[in-house]
Amino acid sequence: MIDFMKRNHKKMPRRELARALGVGLTSVRSKCYELGLYKMRLEYWTEEQVAYLKNNYKTIGDLELSEIFARRWFKEKGWTRKHIAKKRRDLKLKRSERQRWNILLRNADQGRFDALRWAGTIERRRLRVGTVIVRTINGCKVKLVRVKGGFRKLAHINYENSFGAIPSGKMIVMRDGNPLNCDPANLIATTRSEHAERMRNSDAAIASLMSMKMEKARRGRPRKDVGLFNMLLKRPDLIDAKRKQLQLTREINAHE
Repeated sequence: MIDFMKRNHKKMPRRELARALGVGLTSVRSKCYELGLYKMRLEYWTEEQVAYLKNNYKTIGDLELSEIFARRWFKEKGWTRKHIAKKRRDLKLKRSERQRWNILLRNADQGRFDALRWAGTIERRRLRVGTVIVRTINGCKVKLVRVKGGFRKLAHINYENSFGAIPSGKMIVMRDGNPLNCDPANLIATTRSEHAERMRNSDAAIASLMSMKMEKARRGRPRKDVGLFNMLLKRPDLIDAKRKQLQLTREINAHE
């Protein structure tokens, strides 16, 4: 029985071994452990490896780190990007948006990505300081300015130049709702809760709510009637009436 286990422990699951030998699964597991029959031994991180990760994760990406670890510390099952990412999560090592952007540019310059796919990234990397570009972030178009070491939002730079440092805990938004209008007169500093309340009462949000077609919902989500939405934007009287109705409904619900 022991000879059978030695010959088949890597080819057969433990449950099949137990069935073939006519014994319990726990007995097979205990005997394999006693005989040192492992399919794969766990290889734990050393203090040196953890220290290297902590010292370099801000400037080197997970893919490049896995290549460095493979050269410096041999491991039977190798190193992958997922190994590095999982360890960073365990250690709560998070990168800022600027650090992630700089790592992406570093990887693109070193040819780690498809040249065609990242041609635009490589081109942006070569832009002169002060150049303004438009990039889509979280589904919204944003103007960015090339600065030394990466990119910054044009709205933040214009606000700081006109009104000083951005207050702690505040975010910069546009008065008219146009994310590409970065004129200083159009910028305000507000909290996320204040911005959410402001957006909820905006003309576009109310017109969007009024133009939902519930009977044509797809995957449980209502669809907006674009024609009706555009018509409502031209009727501020209807939007104001709907806004007052919503505010009254919220006040009634708050007192119930």
